[in-house]
Amino acid sequence: MIKNLENDLKHPLDGKALFKIIVSKGLCTGCAACVTACQALGDKTIEYQNGESLPKIVRDEECRECRLCYTVCPQTGEEITSVEEDYYLGNYRKFEILQATDPEIQTRAQDGGVVTGILKHLMEKHYIDGAIVSTAGNDWFPQPTIAQSIKELLASSGSRYSVSPNILFLENLMDLDVDHRYSGFNDENYAFVGTPCMVKAVQNMKKINLKIIRKVKLTIGLFCFENFNHEEITRRLEEKTGTKRLDWEKLNIKRRMLVYTKGKPEPFEIPLKELHDIVRGACNVCLDLTNFGSDIAVGGLGAPKGYSSVLIRTKTGQEAVNLALRGKALGGIPEIGPERRNIYEKALRSISNTAKRKITTNLDRIKTKSNITNTPSRRELI
Repeated sequence: MIKNLENDLKHPLDGKALFKIIVSKGLCTGCAACVTACQALGDKTIEYQNGESLPKIVRDEECRECRLCYTVCPQTGEEITSVEEDYYLGNYRKFEILQATDPEIQTRAQDGGVVTGILKHLMEKHYIDGAIVSTAGNDWFPQPTIAQSIKELLASSGSRYSVSPNILFLENLMDLDVDHRYSGFNDENYAFVGTPCMVKAVQNMKKINLKIIRKVKLTIGLFCFENFNHEEITRRLEEKTGTKRLDWEKLNIKRRMLVYTKGKPEPFEIPLKELHDIVRGACNVCLDLTNFGSDIAVGGLGAPKGYSSVLIRTKTGQEAVNLALRGKALGGIPEIGPERRNIYEKALRSISNTAKRKITTNLDRIKTKSNITNTPSRRELI
């Protein structure tokens, strides 16, 4: 286990501990789970600072030490301390390589448009009423939103590679009930889309049956190697490309950062090593590339151009993908025998190798404490 750094704390699981060992050490993911949990109690002891992509205790004296913020934080759980094969891809039922069939989605898509394709079909069939997603305006500043129409969903297509606190929008799904914050009600109607840290926080909320999470029916997780502060990555990309963010049409990572701009057919390419110094500190201790806790995990890694790699992890995820396939909202690689099998095997190897690289690199950082602080194990704190 990773060494517990907080032996001196009287109440190691309260909000003050969270800020001392996570936020102040640069290990906060900016997911806003702590803020949302605090709001679920009817409190506003913690608020989210948009410009910094960080939470902040604003009324310390009102903290009731309920420990919910610490419990739901994705950075306070047990971490992997040895590399084994199962840790690379996580448990999954089926692996697919798919693309959305809707031409408009294909035009807007990051890779295969699978996330948008699934959500659009599920909304049309009333399997879900909407989805918590991220969107961005001309300034590329990511903002969480609830897409309840196809137009809103299409506007959320693509990746921004900086923090969007999607979890904040869980409170918009229901009227908060302070006296009955835990519930066994089964009225799940929405999908949640997020990075591994966000999905882990959502799963932490589900484990304690937090009422605010009860409407989340499906989690779609994005593959994620690393993330950046919005202002820092914007400034760096503008410097490297000689463009302004208003000129950008799309960002993508394919071994390099690709910046697609208006009127230029080919993207600017920036080596990722030239961006590593502005990676968020939390990403340097993350051991999850493929979104272990999601129902469906999706990323462009390993897939042929125009397609996405899809790891279907749960029964709920399988049901959602099957609905989209039966409705012709998604399509796969044509059946071409051994060649198709080779494409699948090559894609899985690529994902697994990249996940292994992330895990081994970050484990080395954790063990050698290179520019980061170890995250404690919850087991050691209880």
